Amino acid sequence: MIVDTLLLRLGGESGTDNAVSAGDVLTLSMARGGYQVHTFRTYPAEIKGGPVMFQLRVGVRPLPSLGDELDVLLAFNEEAWDLHHAALRPDGVLIYDPGEHDCPAGFAGTAYGIPLDRLARDLNLRKGKNLIALGALSALVALDFQQLQATVKEKFGRRPEFAESNRMALLAGYEWVKNHIGHETPLHLAPPDHRGSSGGRALDCGGHGLPNLELACPCR
Repeated sequence: MIVDTLLLRLGGESGTDNAVSAGDVLTLSMARGGYQVHTFRTYPAEIKGGPVMFQLRVGVRPLPSLGDELDVLLAFNEEAWDLHHAALRPDGVLIYDPGEHDCPAGFAGTAYGIPLDRLARDLNLRKGKNLIALGALSALVALDFQQLQATVKEKFGRRPEFAESNRMALLAGYEWVKNHIGHETPLHLAPPDHRGSSGGRALDCGGHGLPNLELACPCR
């Protein structure tokens, strides 16, 4: 099904999953691709880390609000599911790592178990799950993968030693979905509406504004 808006949430552990940084990268990529974006994020309650989430609403036209029920929940671990599943619409999309937890019993939506941690280990990228997840998400909901690659490459322009590993991480997630799931996914985001606009607009409601993203490998 082709949709004009998507409400996505990434949830995980701040010190290992880097969900907020992944959300920042995705937001910048979507805005530069001409979409309207509306974001919200949380930060860990403890200095040593803790659960965090990043929420992104993206649309082809201006967005009046943050939205209500989630279309897509990307849960890096079981705690993220426990904390955020109530916000996922009954027929929504769950992306989870089967190495971290099983598909929740009774979930009536569409679930995709993607081995994020195993793929990261295979690439020897200890904290590369977030970029692998972005690549997979791009394939699942028909995001502009080339724009996503260009955004990450730009941010690593001053750190060329990390450029190849991050390219590989994005590609690993993208190709895993293409090879194991294919094109039959329940939600595809429509192309942006460029009429009367020179680009996307970003609005952040997390209290800090959208940063001038400075990535470091792994995106953190």
